[in-house]
Amino acid sequence: MNYSSEPVHILLIEDSPSQAALTVRAFREGSMTYQIHVVETGEQAIAFLYQQEPYQQSPRPQIILLDFKLPTKTGLEVLAEIKADLCLRVIPVIVLSNSENEADILSSYENYANCYL
Repeated sequence: MNYSSEPVHILLIEDSPSQAALTVRAFREGSMTYQIHVVETGEQAIAFLYQQEPYQQSPRPQIILLDFKLPTKTGLEVLAEIKADLCLRVIPVIVLSNSENEADILSSYENYANCYL
């Protein structure tokens, strides 16, 4: 339960519109106050986190949901960049993937993912 009047800001990094819609719908069934910000690429995610154009007014997310299989800049590359930054590394990152490949799971945790689903 969220006792604050401020919403929890969630950054969803997902290139599939149908998967993003499914994730957003799952949150609607919960009871917390939240605001989900959706970006489709790793490049957009980094721009959002550093408040670069066109995300200059973006809030700092309290949690990041990261698709592992992104085009161009992969989820693993985004994760590594987030965890290499002293200011961003404290944001919990949950990797979302349909991969059960042990190498994918291990590489996520080796790059300090907080959870792999």
